Amino acid sequence: MRLRPVPFLLALLAALLLGASAASAQEAGGGDATEPLAVSLTSSRAVCTANTLTELTWSITGGIKPYRLTVAGEAVDPDAASATVTCGALPEGATEAPGTITATVTDATGAPATARAAYTIVP
Repeated sequence: MRLRPVPFLLALLAALLLGASAASAQEAGGGDATEPLAVSLTSSRAVCTANTLTELTWSITGGIKPYRLTVAGEAVDPDAASATVTCGALPEGATEAPGTITATVTDATGAPATARAAYTIVP
């Protein structure tokens, strides 16, 4: 009976352990660890009346779950379909102004991704 060299056995064991831990991480957390974390954000309005609500939708891809999402500085359920936020105030004397809402997502590893939704604020 011929014994295999120890380095071969160690390499085989390491490969098996790494494969098992990657599979269990995927099952536990979801996400696709091979794809970088990304978020997109869309406002339901291109033009928004000052101090009214606009509905936002988002899509998160990549990274490793669980995700933590903030929209306009507020924590939001990343699995929710949408959220509503205030468009913002119109500066005094202005007939229109740019508005932007920011969403930031972090994944289980702490990797961040940011998206912005732009619109025009009117009276």
